[in-house]
Amino acid sequence: FFGDQPPKFAMRGEDTKERFARYGDIVAIYTDEKISENFRMGFVTSDGIIDVNVWVKDGQPHDFTDCLFRICVKQSSTAQQFLSKTLDKILDDRDFCGASIDLKDLAGQLTHLSAEDIQVVMSLAQEAQAEQQQNEIDEKRSRGKMVDFGQTVQLQHVKTGKFLAEREKKMSDSDSISSKVILQPSIGSEALFVFEPGFQGSSGGIPFGDAVLIRCGKAEGQHIQCSKS
Repeated sequence: FFGDQPPKFAMRGEDTKERFARYGDIVAIYTDEKISENFRMGFVTSDGIIDVNVWVKDGQPHDFTDCLFRICVKQSSTAQQFLSKTLDKILDDRDFCGASIDLKDLAGQLTHLSAEDIQVVMSLAQEAQAEQQQNEIDEKRSRGKMVDFGQTVQLQHVKTGKFLAEREKKMSDSDSISSKVILQPSIGSEALFVFEPGFQGSSGGIPFGDAVLIRCGKAEGQHIQCSKS
């Protein structure tokens, strides 16, 4: 999905007349991008359970809940990522970045470690838990505030709770020159995006229905686009 030719998308929500996008809004993202003399017209969609790949499917989707995303304020993930990397060396298939941390449950899984190692891991877990709690506070404070062009946001898939993310080291299944876009449970830097105006002169709030560009938050010039096939 990611490439150097940014297409224009439009966000749709309920009661969109004279409305601007706000944190906490649930939106659908629609495109009518021209690809190789053909138009791709459809909503950004993903099942998110059986298949975490993200697609643009022509026409009306079978299940419209697959197309719904919540606009979320940028969340911190440094402590959670550090904990996840540490646990990756100790436990299999553990990813705490964005997942609720139960300190008591975690301690029960570390009994094979030395007392010193347990103390280190639990200290990291407490920092990660505090980071999650601060994220929750920031999310509640931001809810209802207007989203402006240029602000970094996260897009949470309503159906699964996972986040839209760009995997720059993985190529799209249908386009070998574009990176893959998926849904993932974690909230790292690959899940950060910036809305840019689709037309020159636009600034401030983002009106529903207006054309927007969706840029990767960690890479200038890289935007979501439809694969060529």
